[in-house]
Amino acid sequence: KGNELHWSSLYCKKTQSARNWFKKKTGRYLLKLKRLAEKSKVKFALMLIHYHYIFKSEPSYYPSFENIFIKKGCLESKGKYYNEFINTFLKKNKIQNRNSYSSFLNAKDKNPEIKLWNYYDYHFSPEGHKLMSEEFYILLQKTLPN
Repeated sequence: KGNELHWSSLYCKKTQSARNWFKKKTGRYLLKLKRLAEKSKVKFALMLIHYHYIFKSEPSYYPSFENIFIKKGCLESKGKYYNEFINTFLKKNKIQNRNSYSSFLNAKDKNPEIKLWNYYDYHFSPEGHKLMSEEFYILLQKTLPN
């Protein structure tokens, strides 16, 4: 806890210290995995599956999330700052990826009643699984040679 930042610092705000922490921790691991894959002559790509998507009608199992979302401004930013940051980081480091965030938001905007998450455990619902499998298919088409 001492040197770690709360996830909302990266997700809900444009916080440079959180971005630096990501680069030092997770970013460093991603770059190492990419180098190991390239050294082994295998393709490397990432599928971004977010721990939390911000939807107007998303169920919340953890009441503390609601308070954090309100307090940290997450409901307004809807993951915008994290997504901008991670997309830039991956592009700069030439890491093939597919970010599922906008596909989930678009699906929810088209049909606000669709349930993409299960309430009780924050795993994908059947519709969410279908959408994620489509995202994986797109990533594989983009990544694998013809």
